[in-house]
Amino acid sequence: MQEQTLVLIKPDAISYMQQILAYFKLAGFLMAGFHKYASVCAETVERHYGKIFAQHPEFREPVIAYITSGKVTAFVFERENAIAEARKLIGPLENAPKGTVRGDFPSDKLHSLVHASDSVEAALEEISIWFENATPAKPAREEGDTTYASKRRAFMNSREERNRFFALAIVRQQQGEKVEAIRCAHACLDLCKLDKTIEDVAAGQVMRVDNVDVCLPDYLHEDTALQRFRDIGITI
Repeated sequence: MQEQTLVLIKPDAISYMQQILAYFKLAGFLMAGFHKYASVCAETVERHYGKIFAQHPEFREPVIAYITSGKVTAFVFERENAIAEARKLIGPLENAPKGTVRGDFPSDKLHSLVHASDSVEAALEEISIWFENATPAKPAREEGDTTYASKRRAFMNSREERNRFFALAIVRQQQGEKVEAIRCAHACLDLCKLDKTIEDVAAGQVMRVDNVDVCLPDYLHEDTALQRFRDIGITI
């Protein structure tokens, strides 16, 4: 069953964010939304952890101090069984095994690096808290939902085309085919504009075109593509 889950990259994990996002990408998660917070207000933390604070009031002060101490990025990730798979990927609060986020990066019970929703109901509630100005996540869809499946395929195809045109623009520029490089660059940027939510991690990805390997930026979207094109002399 397709599900959406909220994932928070907490202040002590911001420096590891690209590596952590790579874990989710390799595990087949699709990024459906993100929101960067330069700082988080105490009220948001209260709303998010309200049930835990009610049961364990001693956690309120240290958790609020921790979450409000620096930058936080909220993501909506989607895949089959996203709730359980995301929590498996980040690992338990204590004694997390290697191969999980908490097992591979320094953390403890308070400084737990990452949060992931523990149920479909919690995900809906938490996404509404952290994405108040965005459209709430829809309930999980069955695999037989052909409308959803066709939209997802179209989205993935447009992403692949965007990546291909990005790589082609660079290769054509290297080969001295400047007119073709500009055409491919414009095609890449047009695909970026089709979906403003595309800011997906591409760390470590290589696109091979014409037997040439091109490394994609860590984040490939309109701004990063445009900057890369200008850096190598493609006139846009």
